[in-house]
Amino acid sequence: MAGIKPWERQTGESSKAYEAFKVYLELGSDRSLQRASEVLSKSVPLMKRWGAQWNWVERARAWDSMPSLKTEEAYEDMARKIAAQHSRLATKLADRLEKNLDMLPEGADPSMRFSTAMGAARQSHQFAAELSKPKDTKAEAINEAIVNLLQKLGADE
Repeated sequence: MAGIKPWERQTGESSKAYEAFKVYLELGSDRSLQRASEVLSKSVPLMKRWGAQWNWVERARAWDSMPSLKTEEAYEDMARKIAAQHSRLATKLADRLEKNLDMLPEGADPSMRFSTAMGAARQSHQFAAELSKPKDTKAEAINEAIVNLLQKLGADE
């Protein structure tokens, strides 16, 4: 049913069946209908009936996947934030480069500050690239723009 999470009490599920499911769920790696029947002092056939009727295995699987889902969501959020940060940094870097590149005399070496900033930008970009593969075209375009800019800056050094 929409809105009801698999580990929550299902529509029509008795309170006794749901309490038994919670015990089954909390058994973790020791989870089995046999073990739940022992903990609850209920018959194995009753546990099997409730388990089949209320999809305990699938519901427990959904519960067990929650930590990985939360981690994946946090990871994707972090990747979005990094992509946004890279977009802002790439824009600032491109603006400054455009303003200052023509002022650099022919054959002159960039300053230590510039070289350090470029090294940090490259490391940051490599870290972000390893963290996520863009799932949408905007993030992909941002990453391509950063790569192109870094390659251009590397060639200018």
